[in-house]
Amino acid sequence: MTRIFAIASISLRNAIRSKVVLVLLAALALALIGLPLTIKGDGTLDGQLRILLRYTLGLATLILSLATIWAACASVASDIRDRHIQLILSKPLRPIQLWLGKWLGLCLLNFALLAFCMAIVYFTLHYQTRSSLLSAQEQQQLQWEVLSAYSSLAPMPRDLSAAVERRLEDGILRGEWPEDVSPEVIQAHVQRLVRSQANSVSQGERNEWMFELPQPVESDDPVLLRYRFSLSLLDMDLIKGRWSLVAADGEEIWSEPIESAARTWHQILIPPGTLTGLSSCTLVFENLHDRPLTIVFDPDEGLALRMRAGSFSINYLQAALLLFIHLAFLAAIGVTAGSFFSMPVAALTSFYALLLLYAGRVVSRLADHSHGHSHGPDPSAFREWFEAVSHYAYAGIYFIIRPIYDVHPLERVTRAEWIGWQEVGQAVGLHIGIYGGVLCLLAIWHLRRKEVALPQ
Repeated sequence: MTRIFAIASISLRNAIRSKVVLVLLAALALALIGLPLTIKGDGTLDGQLRILLRYTLGLATLILSLATIWAACASVASDIRDRHIQLILSKPLRPIQLWLGKWLGLCLLNFALLAFCMAIVYFTLHYQTRSSLLSAQEQQQLQWEVLSAYSSLAPMPRDLSAAVERRLEDGILRGEWPEDVSPEVIQAHVQRLVRSQANSVSQGERNEWMFELPQPVESDDPVLLRYRFSLSLLDMDLIKGRWSLVAADGEEIWSEPIESAARTWHQILIPPGTLTGLSSCTLVFENLHDRPLTIVFDPDEGLALRMRAGSFSINYLQAALLLFIHLAFLAAIGVTAGSFFSMPVAALTSFYALLLLYAGRVVSRLADHSHGHSHGPDPSAFREWFEAVSHYAYAGIYFIIRPIYDVHPLERVTRAEWIGWQEVGQAVGLHIGIYGGVLCLLAIWHLRRKEVALPQ
């Protein structure tokens, strides 16, 4: 361990002497101070705080990500280029100690810089919400809707298997399904269609969703209703409707009329104490719009009840740890790439990997669209083989990058969504333990095979 910390200390001192830290501090200061002054929100304090949390910290994280990859690639590639690696590995130092030392030095630098950014934003946030600027009611509203952390409770799933079978049979009788499309693709399409219809509300009608409350709701804990919908028509008017909650005995315990725009998230505060003592409830929506149109809620994330799960400060700390784990993973990519390639090639390879991580949604769609879409009435065996290989290749890539792509800690803190210590532990095990371990083993294998310490 002493040798690892020695390499880490040398790497840290080299980064400071190369003025990387000063340049990073200047860029981060520009992001932390300049961005909130140049980007205007919707004029509300809530919008201003969301800009501070999501966009300001997002830009700071992007700067740290790019700098981490560049410095990580240079940490080993420069030593190989300048022949310093020969002096290092000629000593009683193993390749794993070299890799861990370089990686640890970058992690220490990232930890200090990220802690600086998170602290600045945290204290700015509390300074802008101090009691002298807000009334007691505004403070309470802000505490409930922004400066808290909630877990989302989805409606209980409905059994739609019979409706799916009927729709498939009707489509076969009418000849709706193309012959060149596989049955799996047709069934998936019908399932999406039936689920969408089960979560739609026509004009003058109502729909219901059942919720099972996993834990008792305290009398002083608020509950938030979060929803988003689309329309059957391209109508930009506000949609009139009415939300209500019904207890198990049929009694209506809460209701509120709404006028909401489509394709945007909305959030309604359900008064504290409404769900106290209940183990289940039914959420009802009535379409009261004065024009004939259908409202469609996304079956997966269109609506949810949000229950308080923890404090904002703890959730903010958990988001910071997830960001640090992400930077540590990028450092592992860069150090390994620098062990394989020269500095320009290593940087290009690492930036491509970063781009692939942020393009997870595109890879997912490629995996879906490359499966089951044969062309022509009698597709050739080669085309079928090519489509199968493409599908499994894209699916494999998405399987690898999905745990990293689906994190989004800043967006979740902005939405007051609880992260949880279990998720932080899983990120450590996956990003650092598994992915980082594989990258470390690849670098060790290459350094031993190349025998870079021998004279050339």
